[in-house]
Amino acid sequence: MTDNKSIIGPHVSISRGILEAIKYSENIEGNATQIFLGSNRSTSLKMKTKIKEEEIKEIKDYITKNNHYLIIHTVYLLNFCNEPSSSSKIKYAQDNLIFDVNLTEKLGGIGCVLHIGYQKDLELETAYHNMADNIIFCCEATKKSAPNTKIILETPAGKGSQIGTSLDEFAKLWKMIPKKYYKKLGVCVDTAHI
Repeated sequence: MTDNKSIIGPHVSISRGILEAIKYSENIEGNATQIFLGSNRSTSLKMKTKIKEEEIKEIKDYITKNNHYLIIHTVYLLNFCNEPSSSSKIKYAQDNLIFDVNLTEKLGGIGCVLHIGYQKDLELETAYHNMADNIIFCCEATKKSAPNTKIILETPAGKGSQIGTSLDEFAKLWKMIPKKYYKKLGVCVDTAHI
């Protein structure tokens, strides 16, 4: 992303395959594609799209050759505010994000977009702490297996008890994460949300 050109593209279904989704994006003059790696409403790793190693290589080669940007959007149901990273109750969400980050790295993608979580009935500070704690956990878990893939925090829409909904609140969450992890993080400004 150093050549100062615009990076633009759609979110595309992978019902016909990831490579076909990328080609569709290029067909409408996009040079970026965002996809889900399976059902966007299931946290089960069994619901992820099965991709063979030769297909992974083909996709990565295609992306590299065509200077295309691939972004994965994580499933909607990951609420990292619910529990601290040490809790077994949040392992399903950690495993899901770690899976996406590692596969994104293999595919040659640039990062995984993650929704900010919900406070629900927790104390607000606990929700912020848990969210930051789990982001740190997933950064640590993928720093060797996926050193080039970012966890991209998406600006929230502010529905319900979602945290980080104003610029100040988003900055509060960001600042709770030590600077040493910033190279593993990104920000997605969702214009429909802001």
